[in-house]
Parts: sequence; structure tokens; C-alpha cells
Amino acid sequence: MTAANAITPPNAIDKIFGVLAEPSTYKRLLFLVVGFPLGIFYFASMTPLLAVGVGLTPIVVGIGILAIALWIVSLYAVLER
Repeated sequence: MTAANAITPPNAIDKIFGVLAEPSTYKRLLFLVVGFPLGIFYFASMTPLLAVGVGLTPIVVGIGILAIALWIVSLYAVLER
């Protein structure tokens, strides 16, 4: 940072529209656009599976369904990494 930059503060236009020139803005926007449908898919696929697994736990079948749900969650975690 030079002395001239330290003395003069950035103007309002640079504060507002300066973000549009940064490439990281578009990377973060792409992450959000892709992440929203994936989050809906994760929720829509895991909620019924967990509900059925918990509901069928008194009958031993539910434990197997919960084990399958846990395996699918670990696959989703690998995908997110």
C-alpha cells in the first residue's frame, strides 16, 4: 500500500461495484447456485428415509434402513468434500 492509497479512501463506486471485478465473486456465486439444489436433494432424499427407518425400528427392519441411510449420508459427505 502506498502513502497515496493510505490517505485517500476508496470512493463509493469502488466500494459498491469493485466486487464485480473480482474473480472470487463468481466462484462463490457458482458455489451457491450449485449448492442450493443439492441441499434440497439431500433433504428430500434423507428425510423420508430417516423417518421410515425410525418408524420401523420397533420392527427390526428399521435398523437396516437406518444403516443404509447412514451409508448414503457418508456418500453425500464424500461428494461435498
